[in-house]
Amino acid sequence: MKPDYLFVIVGAAVILYALTCAVRAFRHPSLKKSYVVLSLLWVVFGLGLLSQGFAPHLKIQRQAFRIDVNSSSAPITEDAKTLIDRERHMQVLSAILTVAGALGLSMFYLRAVPTLARRPSTLTAESQD
Repeated sequence: MKPDYLFVIVGAAVILYALTCAVRAFRHPSLKKSYVVLSLLWVVFGLGLLSQGFAPHLKIQRQAFRIDVNSSSAPITEDAKTLIDRERHMQVLSAILTVAGALGLSMFYLRAVPTLARRPSTLTAESQD
């Protein structure tokens, strides 16, 4: 089975962003706790995207999984039940990780937005002069 490259690329980019947040945590000791939490949330979200990218992606036709033996380059060595169970587990894992990461990030940024809104903008300070 081929990976879904869109999910793999975006997942890798999200994990790279999480690494930059972790580096910021070590550069700014006063904000270390928030940056560590932020980087962990981004990692969880990225792992959810990566697990979706590496899932088997079976086709569904007439409310049943469709496995094409001729379309794959290598012969299928697993039985259909194992392949379908792995597909379902990967979909559940991807959903749990992605939703948990997205909800955590939304709560984190929801808490951070009022803090940013209270800071005086440099643009408004320059326009008053």
